[in-house]
Amino acid sequence: MKKIILYPFLFLPSFLFCQSKADDILGVWLNEKKEAVVKIYKDGNEYFGKIIDIRGEHAPVKETLKDLNNPKPELRGRALMEMPLLENWTFEDGEYVGGTAYNPRMGRYFTCKAWLTSAKEMKIRGYWGILFATETWEKIE
Repeated sequence: MKKIILYPFLFLPSFLFCQSKADDILGVWLNEKKEAVVKIYKDGNEYFGKIIDIRGEHAPVKETLKDLNNPKPELRGRALMEMPLLENWTFEDGEYVGGTAYNPRMGRYFTCKAWLTSAKEMKIRGYWGILFATETWEKIE
């Protein structure tokens, strides 16, 4: 009888470890070009990211920047600040997959995947057909 009661507790630590590993992506990240600060958050079982700050040459006018290259005309007037950038990622086998990343410079959505290489570094790979590009993002406080 004692063994039956203990079995669920044997698996609990592994479940908690897997959950915390998936949530290691949560937080604030600086993109490779050091221009966009993106907050990654979780909604249900999916991960999302939005721009919370703009750095570099566009920083002085960040509040006025619009999504002018968006393929959807109705979205071209939205502000880049607080704009969704990463959408609908799920965590599977150590990677964040199944979602999209939006590049406001190009006005394109890309299928993508991401993975953590350390607690402070993430690789994001965007696909366009058979072509892909990979960026390294840095976690910041």
